[in-house]
Amino acid sequence: MAEWRMSGTYFKSCNCNPGCPCDFMSPPTHHKCEGVLGMKVEQGHFDNVSLNDVKWAVAYH
Repeated sequence: MAEWRMSGTYFKSCNCNPGCPCDFMSPPTHHKCEGVLGMKVEQGHFDNVSLNDVKWAVAYH
């Protein structure tokens, strides 16, 4: 299994109540969790591949 790690600035916004229950394996507040999340990786790696300064974002439903 690959060894990986990321640290940096992370954001998440969804339609659930604050403290999104989905993060704790509980049902979403409004039957479906919809939102966006992303990160600017300040330091990270995937095996021997550097992830430093990578930015990623996801929209989900």
